Amino acid sequence: MNKILNVLLHIDEEEKWAITCKNAGSLLKMAEIGNYTINIEIVANGQAVKSLAAGSINILKVKEALEELNQKGVYIYCCSNSLSALGIDPALVFSFVKAVPSGIFHIALRQKDGFSYIKP
Repeated sequence: MNKILNVLLHIDEEEKWAITCKNAGSLLKMAEIGNYTINIEIVANGQAVKSLAAGSINILKVKEALEELNQKGVYIYCCSNSLSALGIDPALVFSFVKAVPSGIFHIALRQKDGFSYIKP
């Protein structure tokens, strides 16, 4: 029997990146132990998108952690509305981060699709 778990981690505060990344890592580890197929998405909106662009003061810690998670199959999304509101050029966003038009709409769609919602 193939056990599948779909999880969405929502982040809207810059200071929550460490716990969000730790949660994603823990989910990956527990899924492996429990023999689950896990699909994890991290969706950033609001102030959290600041850490996803080159030039961010958090760039090294956040970028390294997210790159590692992305290499393990975690998808990272950022809200284009938030980028625009904060005056961040989308071209500066890390290449492994995908922009969605509206972070909150993306979250609603994933919940409709059965993703578990977690906000660290």
